[in-house]
Amino acid sequence: FRTAHAPRRGRPASRARWRPRPRRRGTGSPPPTRRTCPLLPRARLIVDAARASIPQNKAPVYDNVSYTGEMRKANQAGYCKLTNDSFANSPTYFLQSNQFAIMPVCSTQNPTLDANPREKSNMEAMPDYSPRIIDETLEAHLKSFGAVSVEGPKWCGKTTTCLQHANTFVDVSDPAGDYALRELAKIDPYQLFKGTPPVLVDEWSLVPSIWDAARHEVDRSRKRGQLLLSASTTPRKTYHSGAGRIARLAMRTMTLAETGASSKQVSLKALLDGEKASGTCDASLDAILDAVCRGGWPETQDDPLDIALPLPEQYVSTLLDLRENDDPDAPKVDPVKMRALVRSLARNTAQTVSKAVICKDAGEDSLESESSPSYNTTLRYYDILKRLYIVEEQPAWDPALRSPVRVRSTPKMHLTDPSLAVAGLGASPERLARDPKTLGTLFETLCYRDLD
Repeated sequence: FRTAHAPRRGRPASRARWRPRPRRRGTGSPPPTRRTCPLLPRARLIVDAARASIPQNKAPVYDNVSYTGEMRKANQAGYCKLTNDSFANSPTYFLQSNQFAIMPVCSTQNPTLDANPREKSNMEAMPDYSPRIIDETLEAHLKSFGAVSVEGPKWCGKTTTCLQHANTFVDVSDPAGDYALRELAKIDPYQLFKGTPPVLVDEWSLVPSIWDAARHEVDRSRKRGQLLLSASTTPRKTYHSGAGRIARLAMRTMTLAETGASSKQVSLKALLDGEKASGTCDASLDAILDAVCRGGWPETQDDPLDIALPLPEQYVSTLLDLRENDDPDAPKVDPVKMRALVRSLARNTAQTVSKAVICKDAGEDSLESESSPSYNTTLRYYDILKRLYIVEEQPAWDPALRSPVRVRSTPKMHLTDPSLAVAGLGASPERLARDPKTLGTLFETLCYRDLD
């Protein structure tokens, strides 16, 4: 035993160690090769590979490039593209076939080259666009700030409106190429800003680092109207507020004036400015019920009411399948508690209620203190709905500028659209016609949506 485990002669016991026997040449597994990544984090590397593999007399060399999975649209539009075949001679970098296409955004060596096809077809794809009230404000903010962020609930028309003011469109939620744009944004978000400004980055909240990169891009370029950001949720992880660089604009569903249900004879702004106005309203009870139950969702304005009613019901159903934070692996919310919370908010819409009342109505009436887990769970779900722009708080207002009413009064709570409150209550136009009190609170939510 002493002989087998003794250290080598002339070497201290503390330094004794086992050394592997060297392999003979030609035996064993081959060394691991460098795995090629389909996402190229630097556009300059792509340009260098293009210059090395494409003859100069066959295709132009692009200084800035962007990624898209819509190769079919590029072929139909007749634009030049660099695909896997173009990078066949590149020793290090290549693109997986049928997943990506590299299309020009701008070229300094060929100024006559048309822009990206996704830039060119923004206005042509939406000939029936209905102007929104936010258009004028959005255009003014693009002249004052380097970037503008348009925030609001899903399906309220943010992307359609922003496309009217953008020249380049980037959809971070595009699933093409196994969500290639989203992975590219995580590697190098500045590549999304390449193109003719304003560049619209849709659903940027899926990669929160885009916000901080946009702030740095505005500081670097020192130009106004560079970026347009749109999102349907407020991410938790952003390191800079964007003050002075990024302007925030709230967008909601369509108002009565935008849908054509209002005569627009009286302007509230004109009344506050001291102008005299007069008008008449001949809307019937059925018209009010239609506006409350249908809501302001742009895609259902031309549909019959029986076809438009399932939309808010399904919208509420999607709230039961949410996750508690931005992480896709985070646990989902409890559908029973979330449905009870939505029902409580629908019942108390346009009312001045506290969080304790909401918790009690949501089925948490056994609480004895605000520090109990059930209370915290309800508040956490409420915060989720608020970050999704489903719940809004109307602050108190008083004509006197120094009045303490604004600070001391509890804000009113509204759902972002009256149709969501109708779906949360499980109501119908026939039942609301027999319950004028409930119809009155829903109509107040409609008025707040139009005036906010």
